[in-house]
Amino acid sequence: YHRDLKTDNILLNIEEGLAHPQLVLTDFGCSLAQEGQSMSVPFPSREADPRQGNAQHMAPEVKGAVPGLLRSVNFTASDLWACGVLGYEIFGSENPFAGSERIPKRNKSKVLDSITYKESQLPRLPKDVPVVIKHLIHDLLRRNPKNRPSPTVAATLCHLVLWGPSKWLNRHSLTLPTSNEIMQWLLCLTTKVLCEAGISRQPIEDISGDGLKRRSVRRGRRAVGNMQPHRGTGNSHREGGQLEYELVSTFLTRVHFTDIVQAIKWNRAF
Repeated sequence: YHRDLKTDNILLNIEEGLAHPQLVLTDFGCSLAQEGQSMSVPFPSREADPRQGNAQHMAPEVKGAVPGLLRSVNFTASDLWACGVLGYEIFGSENPFAGSERIPKRNKSKVLDSITYKESQLPRLPKDVPVVIKHLIHDLLRRNPKNRPSPTVAATLCHLVLWGPSKWLNRHSLTLPTSNEIMQWLLCLTTKVLCEAGISRQPIEDISGDGLKRRSVRRGRRAVGNMQPHRGTGNSHREGGQLEYELVSTFLTRVHFTDIVQAIKWNRAF
């Protein structure tokens, strides 16, 4: 549990000679590690306050915690909530829970308080953000930690937006993909990486199984498959393709059949 996720702690390495930029998560000074599925820390008094990090990225169950006998702070889903806030900033919007010099004075009153906000008050994301990602960010910012998706579900949904068949993400669909369809799609991804990554290093296209080109999250930048490094040498088109193969490989090394099914179910449930 990082407990201090914010844009200042996400660094982009564009050092000369790199094939493509490297994203690095830093500052683990507030992080905690604990075995099991939950992370609750005793909060007996203000003098023993376990809450750390930036208040503008602090989940409601953490920021609004009250000290007392046998009381604790539950950090289990707090990083997920912070990722929802980061989603606004990644797509070019302001942090809904923080003031900014770019926000006109007349709109300062619209800045939300993470303790008292209502989910209906969350501002709209830009129109070019994929609908699935909009719903995911909203789900990450749910007040009740139990109603937020797990990290695995959230990550799998993002990968499905990039490379999955569009019909799987249709919220109005009444059927789930069969096990054969999922395995065929995973096999197609694996074959692409094994057979083409080291040879052509071209962007992955038309692997969704429904005849559509691969989609990508866009916000004033190129698609993932056509990314160009800020610096570096060599053919930028090939380097961008290699970056995408690495992303796919990372997905394949950790994904499980049930992860995909759960992600699709979550997307359709809310």
